[in-house]
Amino acid sequence: ESSKVAIQLFEALEKNGFDVFLDTHSVRPGEPFQDELWHRMADTDIVVLLNTPGFLKSEWTTKELAKANAMMIGILQLIWPNHKQERDAELSIPFQLYDTHFGNNHFTNSNSYLTNDAIEKIVQQAESLRARSLAARQDNIVTEFISAAKKTGVPVALHPEKIIITTKFSGQNYVMIPTVGVPQAFRYNQAEDVVKKIAAIKDPQICLIYDHINIRNNWLEHLDWLDKHLPIKAIKIFDAEKWLKKP
Repeated sequence: ESSKVAIQLFEALEKNGFDVFLDTHSVRPGEPFQDELWHRMADTDIVVLLNTPGFLKSEWTTKELAKANAMMIGILQLIWPNHKQERDAELSIPFQLYDTHFGNNHFTNSNSYLTNDAIEKIVQQAESLRARSLAARQDNIVTEFISAAKKTGVPVALHPEKIIITTKFSGQNYVMIPTVGVPQAFRYNQAEDVVKKIAAIKDPQICLIYDHINIRNNWLEHLDWLDKHLPIKAIKIFDAEKWLKKP
């Protein structure tokens, strides 16, 4: 009862600058579907949940919702008329839909579609939630790294732009940039621009800190390869304590 709405939202969000993943459109033939879905969730800012009466009757949608909550991804929950917010999705932001949000007040099958006004409001909510979700996930990476530093006795300082500055016992200065999602070329380039603002740090080694959970192995192997060829390194937050202990 939500397939046409899903296509509408896909097109509207793409038009408004989002990079949208929709399983029926975004998984290439031959790709392992579930692995690709988890990977894309690791690189996702928000999930738009179409909470129809049958949503949680599926084993996979239940797992996907649990995964999004565990990964601290912001969830915009569009609740169908005559339905209620799911208990398992209480961490999300609810957006209650009414019959007036649908063309011809019809919302019970796959031909149902949202009005332009409803689509516009949903896009606005998505942009607002995206900013908050990114900030929360970035804060989580910062907190985990600082906790690891305290355990190892390595001094750290948190820059106002959420950049972490640390000096290992070897004397090498590091600028650690928390990175939400999969580190990609654009983020490497951004990292150099950010460090230019911190002129007081002498000869810093730049590192991106990221959460590798659910990122596909081929991407992790690619990041390892980049570490051997680029001056900027990528550090898994899971390995932060071990990395801090190294000279």
